[in-house]
Amino acid sequence: MTSSTFGFNDVPADDDLVQVESYLTGLSYFMTICQTPMTIAIQGDWGTGKTSAMRVLKHNLSSNDYWQVDFNTWQYAQFDLGDQLVFSLIGTILSELNARIPTPKSEENEFATNLKKNIKKTERAVKLGLLAAARTAIKSMVPYGEAIVAGLDEAQKTRAEDIDSETSAGGLAEMDASIQLITDLRSSLQQIVQDIVQADPSMHGFRGPNRIIIYIDDLDRLEPERAVAIMEAIKVFLDVPDCVFVLAIDFAVVLRGVREKYGPDFSEDKARAFFDKIIQVPFNLPVGAYNVAELLKTGLESIGLDVSEDELENFDILAQSSAGRNPRSIKRLINTFGLIKTIGKAVLSTDKQSSNNDLANDIHIFAILCLQTAYPDVFSELTRPQSLEGRSEKWNEIIEAATQDSEESRTWRGKFGISEYKEDAFRTFIETVNQLFATKEGKEFNPELFNDALVKSAVTAVGTTETAGATTQTAFRSSAIESLEDRQSALRKTNSHAADLAIIFENVLKEVLGDIQAGVTPAYWSYQASAESRLPSAVIGKRFIELYPRRYGISLMFGNYLTDKAGLDILTEMKHQFPEVATKHSPNSNPRFSIREIKTEDHTRCAARLIAEGYLRNEG
Repeated sequence: MTSSTFGFNDVPADDDLVQVESYLTGLSYFMTICQTPMTIAIQGDWGTGKTSAMRVLKHNLSSNDYWQVDFNTWQYAQFDLGDQLVFSLIGTILSELNARIPTPKSEENEFATNLKKNIKKTERAVKLGLLAAARTAIKSMVPYGEAIVAGLDEAQKTRAEDIDSETSAGGLAEMDASIQLITDLRSSLQQIVQDIVQADPSMHGFRGPNRIIIYIDDLDRLEPERAVAIMEAIKVFLDVPDCVFVLAIDFAVVLRGVREKYGPDFSEDKARAFFDKIIQVPFNLPVGAYNVAELLKTGLESIGLDVSEDELENFDILAQSSAGRNPRSIKRLINTFGLIKTIGKAVLSTDKQSSNNDLANDIHIFAILCLQTAYPDVFSELTRPQSLEGRSEKWNEIIEAATQDSEESRTWRGKFGISEYKEDAFRTFIETVNQLFATKEGKEFNPELFNDALVKSAVTAVGTTETAGATTQTAFRSSAIESLEDRQSALRKTNSHAADLAIIFENVLKEVLGDIQAGVTPAYWSYQASAESRLPSAVIGKRFIELYPRRYGISLMFGNYLTDKAGLDILTEMKHQFPEVATKHSPNSNPRFSIREIKTEDHTRCAARLIAEGYLRNEG
């Protein structure tokens, strides 16, 4: 078995492993017959296959009847490029179109010659716009920016002279009126697209496409506010006949983006109206129809495990009731499981005594991995007792909490981070694990079998375990160590000041509240309290703070599970100590409170302590 076939990578798939081809075939056909201009949104959470869906669409429409343009925002995800995004999008479209037009064999083909000249002239205007956007960004952000801008001005002046007077009228040389420039570019692009689509091979030397399809991927990797700016640019400047735009984005990103851009009191209804105005056709990835079993079977075979249909059913239930139907999450499970098996084989080959203890098999180890990954607090609680008897009693407590609907059971589930929408999946998962770890004589939990599976899966743990009964903490639970370092390292590449403040904030939060876990999105860090924290039970396992990196530092949003009085007291005291910091209470937003313009370490420590102590005092 070679490294190229073992497990999964994170490259978008070409194979339809989740078997939704019929949905995408229907969308492909719609794209060929719909009126234009048309903007379609492929919606789904991270890892649900938006990029893979785009690849299928492009494959389905790969004939010369449709010219397709790719614009991937990944390269812009770590940078605040402002208007450059709009210019870069237009520039990419022009470059791709120019490449598809055959080079005229002689000057007699006046149509193709003039069309290419028109594209080149428009591309020069785009580059002029990029220079202007860069000029503004550098002047405001970079030390000695004025000196650098002086050099840019010379380059800008030279390019302006290359564009005829009709295009450069209105002060384009200074580029103060960038909106006018983009409007002119839209007109030029519209004429270019019209000429291309209407091209007749008998008259113009080539046949134009029926329509042009532009794919814009990875908008979720941009800051939400920048993703919204791209959507606005498409609507205002690129709403061109004979064009179909396909965007990979989720409404949740749009909601955060419009709140960042227009204020946190921008309601969800307004955000949905904004979304509907730009997106004519929302296409939700049919995650509920994904054939997870087929993906699992392919993955298990890739790591050398051939399972029967009955065995596959148990793998399927465990995966879906823990990782859900997210293909990326399933692939990570398979890869980690493959690592466990690979290291396990190496251990057996060097330690012959290990093979004498062979209680747990592959499905038991996979169950432990799923428990560690999806329900880490429950896993920690189960592994806390050191004796087999203690673990058996703890498992009975977990079974009761998972299957009963009493107030006590609901409180237990809340304490360990099992939200209401996860309760059914959690119940299914625990019941399945209970069957798998039952004794041969009956249906009781077998702690010896659990211990054996625990030891065999401990290769993913942080640190070492000295005894078979020791509590293991998987790599998925290392948010206080690995995740914090990873987040700090990733953010420091683009914004070291925000990274420093974010770490200070998190450390103060943990100092006051105890064990706090952080979740990461492309735009912000979210915090929730574990069962070991000092927060009230109503907050345990719930997200209660969002931290947003900014060029100037950080901003914070909070207020979930906090009374208005407690939240307003925090804002009042913050404003009293630091009047220069911006605070806001937005009753109709979620979260309701925000502290912005946090620029210094003193600002950060004060905000962290006030918010943490406010939650501890909270009367709600």
